[in-house]
Amino acid sequence: MYGSWRWNLSFGIFGLIIVFLIGMINNPWTTSLLRGGYAFVLFFLLAFVVRYIMASLLAPSPERAAAEQEMVEEELAGSNIDYVTPDGEEDLNAVLREQMAQGKVEKAEPAPVQDEKAAQFQPLKPKKLVSTENMQAEDLTRAVRHLTGE
Repeated sequence: MYGSWRWNLSFGIFGLIIVFLIGMINNPWTTSLLRGGYAFVLFFLLAFVVRYIMASLLAPSPERAAAEQEMVEEELAGSNIDYVTPDGEEDLNAVLREQMAQGKVEKAEPAPVQDEKAAQFQPLKPKKLVSTENMQAEDLTRAVRHLTGE
């Protein structure tokens, strides 16, 4: 079904108001209200038929829905990047098993390096460029003023 029962209720109230207002011209208000109540029931039930027809006309066919889904997927292709970190639990479990077998749980050794470039990697250890231990107070204030822009 297309929509909800609120459409039926709205359609029924619309019918009640129209019939009541038109009936007030030539009839007493009680007769107009009674006929408006009948119109409410009739329009409420008629709304089910209208909703069913709307649902059957507006519902896409399965082939058309599949084609639209493919078009959407083609448009979105390449717009998302899925980053996935490799699962290292197997390597970790293997290292832990080796350590347990050797009885050296206290000292953990790094996993063997598989890449040649990774084996050659050495972290950068820069020397201290400027030491403030032997500087005069005037030199330090000049440096601070230079950095703060005063």
